[in-house]
Amino acid sequence: MFNFECEIYTNEKLTTINFADYIKNKKVLICPCVKILLKPSLHYFQYVETLLELQELDEIIILDSRGDKFFHPVVYSFFPRIKTVSTTSQNYIKIMQKEKNKSQSINDLLKNWAFQHLIDNNKEIGFWEQPQENHWEHLLKNKRAMKEFLNSEDKIERTIIANLFRAKSNHFWTVENYNILGKVVVDEIGDDIAYRMGHKLWYFNLYNNKELEDTIIGNNNETIA
Repeated sequence: MFNFECEIYTNEKLTTINFADYIKNKKVLICPCVKILLKPSLHYFQYVETLLELQELDEIIILDSRGDKFFHPVVYSFFPRIKTVSTTSQNYIKIMQKEKNKSQSINDLLKNWAFQHLIDNNKEIGFWEQPQENHWEHLLKNKRAMKEFLNSEDKIERTIIANLFRAKSNHFWTVENYNILGKVVVDEIGDDIAYRMGHKLWYFNLYNNKELEDTIIGNNNETIA
């Protein structure tokens, strides 16, 4: 799966490596580069970066499959502890598309498929993704995410979720720009909402992912054999 060449940003310059060789004998978390610089994504990756505090995790890698060389220094400016990798081969995303039985096109997956891929010595031990369809159904089944919304001390958050659910509003799940959440649901509040709660919506399966955390430290008995 990982036998492809890519470029990694190290010491503020790009170096060509073989990805399989690079992650050999390491426990790494791979996240695709999806809407990386939008406010909710930045807030989500703030959480992801904290996973490095779990000493069992060696590295976090954001992988870009479009060969974008410019995202490296930009991501580094926000998250210097996270490694960035880019490749034009698209081997990784194509293999993931097949492994996870995705019917969407590669272009759609590159733009919208957010996931967490936990690897230990080149072997998958965990995979979590943000659903790309039936979003309300998945959200309602996610007890941890629903508890966070329902127990939130922020009345605005609870009101927005209730209003969106009552209206069965689905269009905001697939917006191109996550920063417009405030304009989509409550114009008078503004874009601050996108930062305050956007990550909880668009990354509800991935943000505060306790199953991922338990798998990293070896407390999850449901890891992949």
